[in-house]
This record gives sequence, structure tokens and C-alpha cells, in this order.
Amino acid sequence: MAVKSSKKKGKAAIADGAEGEEESSEFLPMPPAPNLHLGMKYFIPEWDDHVDPTYNFLTDTLTPDRDPHEDEVYAHEIYPTPNYDAILVSKVVVEASKKKRQKIEEIGIHEFISFQGEMMGDCGAFGYIKEDVPPYNTIEILDYYEKLGFNYGVSIDHLIVGPFAEVGVREMRYELTLKNAQEFIEQHRLGGYTFTPIGAAQGWSPETYAEAVKQLINMGYDYIALGGLARATSKEIIEILKAIHPHLQPHVRIHLFGVARISAIPVLRHLGVTSFDSASPLRRAWLGSGANYHTLRTKMYSAVRIPPVSRHGVRIKHVIEVWRFNKELKNKKPSTTNEFFL
Repeated sequence: MAVKSSKKKGKAAIADGAEGEEESSEFLPMPPAPNLHLGMKYFIPEWDDHVDPTYNFLTDTLTPDRDPHEDEVYAHEIYPTPNYDAILVSKVVVEASKKKRQKIEEIGIHEFISFQGEMMGDCGAFGYIKEDVPPYNTIEILDYYEKLGFNYGVSIDHLIVGPFAEVGVREMRYELTLKNAQEFIEQHRLGGYTFTPIGAAQGWSPETYAEAVKQLINMGYDYIALGGLARATSKEIIEILKAIHPHLQPHVRIHLFGVARISAIPVLRHLGVTSFDSASPLRRAWLGSGANYHTLRTKMYSAVRIPPVSRHGVRIKHVIEVWRFNKELKNKKPSTTNEFFL
């Protein structure tokens, strides 16, 4: 399978954590993954990215006394049909707000987000990356996924990135992630939980990821999520998937956490990826300096962005200071014939 070259420049790149990298043409001398018939799904992470439906554009003001969680809406509530296949919700995001957590526990995750499609829950390893061990235990997480009504639940993992990928630390986190996955699927069977268990895989090389996937399949998982790759280049991810490829089976699904390399989707699917998640395409609309609008033909456009005008804003304060300085300078009488005024 040949992958066409897709040059991406600077911040216009879509890839999470790989902005500016250039995809090179590459030939994959291996057959399509045996799970190709399972298709591919896009999960969008839940980050409270909702909007005020009655926002007043004429006065540039939000609806008075609105409750963000009660009155605002998500993207899937704006369009006739959801613009993503499913949603990923991390436990650390749920727990960031006491009010939000209590509401979700009361009515369930689907009703809270007003989404009846599939929803995946994970622990949000980025939230406890500096801890020696994750702050959760397996039974607690199993009960959490079941109680809130998730369709999929991911075992407790520990990130192996940056300083946590050093010798000594990485091995401990690797074994801990696999141990948690083993306990997770065993207790899932014993407890009669109804959601689909997903085994988390971490690693620091193609070989370690491949070994983790092999072990997870032997444990009985038919859905495996690869973590720690959000900042990896597409080439690095492809090498990992190549190493995993020989271990894949027709019924096994592979998820990529935090990876949305649009130009690389054909090769990712060829190598067995059946789902991925990323909020980058959505959040780039207001956080990126370019490529804010996307089209079905892959063409991108930049938005005309006007910063909010507020007496307390840094920019408006700077403008006022410059205006006052210029005004004072203009009113000042010249001390010499060589003095110029603005």
C-alpha cells in the first residue's frame, strides 16, 4: 500500500503533538490488517467544549445567568446528526468539577452529555502522570464505568513519556499497566459488568508495544488502546503499528489515544487501527492561529479573529496607554526645532 506524500507546514498541521512534521511517501510491504472489516471510528474527547445557543452576536454578550452545564450545548446537539462517531470521557475531567461529577453520577453520562451514541471512559493518565502509582484501584474503576453507563471502559494505565520513560521508571510503569489490565479483565468477568473492557497498552519502543498487545490479546481482550503516542510523529506510530501487525486477529480492535493524523488515516487503517480520539480539529477553531476551518475536500481556511474588548484586557490596556502617550506627546510644546510629534 503506497501512502501519498502530504506536506504539512507549521501550525497548519492537524496532527496532535506533531505539528510541522512532514509525511513522506512510504510503502508498506505487509498485507492489510486482519481486522480491516471492522471499519474505523472517531471518538471526540469531552472537554466541556459547548456553546451558548442564545449568544447575542450583535452585542457580543453571553446569555445572562446561564448555567454552562444546563443551558449550553455540545457540537452534536447543533447539527442534524452527530459530527463524530463516539465520545471519550476521562475520569480526571469528570472529577475536575464537583458539581459536574455529582450531576453525572445522578443522571448518567449519556444523559448528561445528551448523546445516545457510544461512549468510552478512561482514567485520564495525564492527570496523575507525576504520581508513582495511579490513584485508583480496579474495582473502583469497574464500578465507576458501570454506574455511569459507559459502553467501553479502559483499564488503569500509567504513561511512559518524557522523564517517565527513563530506564527503571519505564519498566515499572509498563509492568504495572499490564498487571492492572490482567486484574481488570478478570474482575470484569467475575463481576458481570456489562460494558466492553479495553486493555491499555503502554511502551517506549515498537517492540515493547507489540509485546504488550500480544499479552493483552492472550488475556482475552478484543479491544486494545495504545497510550502515550499523542506527541509521537506519524512515522514513529507507524513503526509501532508495524510491530503490532503480526499479533492482530480479525476480532481485535485497536484504539489510538490522542492521535488524529488525518493525512495518515489510510495507512493507520491498513495497519489495524479501528478507532482514535482527538479534540484537536475542533479546538483548533479557536485555539490555532491557522487552519481553523476544514472542508470535505481537505482544504483549510484561517478565521478572522477579533479579541474581546474589555477594560480589564491586557491588549485594550496597552492600546489605551499608547493612545494617552500619543495624545500627551501631541499636546506638548516643542523644546527645540528638531523635535517631532506623532
